[in-house]
Amino acid sequence: MKYPLDFISLVKQTYPTVAGLHHSLDSGDPDVGKYLESLTPSGIRPDQALSATSLDQIKTLANDIKAKQNVYAKWILINHAQNAIALKKSRT
Repeated sequence: MKYPLDFISLVKQTYPTVAGLHHSLDSGDPDVGKYLESLTPSGIRPDQALSATSLDQIKTLANDIKAKQNVYAKWILINHAQNAIALKKSRT
């Protein structure tokens, strides 16, 4: 897969320490979706909420989760668009 440069930058900014994901992005590996799916939390874990000492900490956690969910959603859109192009090419 060919990933747009802005998407690659967004993923690397969102997941700055996940070297395997960076390598997969740079090489166009379709398994980027599996990486993102496994790294994307669905919500704040109870232990995170209970250990937070302020509402700002909970907001920070929620914003981080939302950012990661948005990255995964963008990957889904890119993947669907590229699959549609490939399908169209295969029919011509």
